[in-house]
Amino acid sequence: IATVANTAAWLTQIAPQSWAQAADAWAIGVLVVVLVIGAAAAWITGRIAPALATAWGLAWLAVGRLTGEPQSTPTAIAAITVAVLLVITGIVAVSRRSRAVDADAQSTRR
Repeated sequence: IATVANTAAWLTQIAPQSWAQAADAWAIGVLVVVLVIGAAAAWITGRIAPALATAWGLAWLAVGRLTGEPQSTPTAIAAITVAVLLVITGIVAVSRRSRAVDADAQSTRR
């Protein structure tokens, strides 16, 4: 999340002024990419830690967009949505991994 935030801050400094009109759309697009990467990390590893860490960062991003500058309610809502989806993905991934481990243990005992 820090990399995404730093990249976004850098882009706002170098981008043409006309891009500012689409800032919310760009932010939401980047958050979709964060969702894909975070969900893949949780799903592939079967661990919830990547999802929780990313969700934590997204929660603070949402707080910043709701209470600070630049204020952006659409970005905050998107960040909260992505955080919730990541946690759900992490829970499902851990559950799937646990069931796979249990199934392997049962087949070994037979």
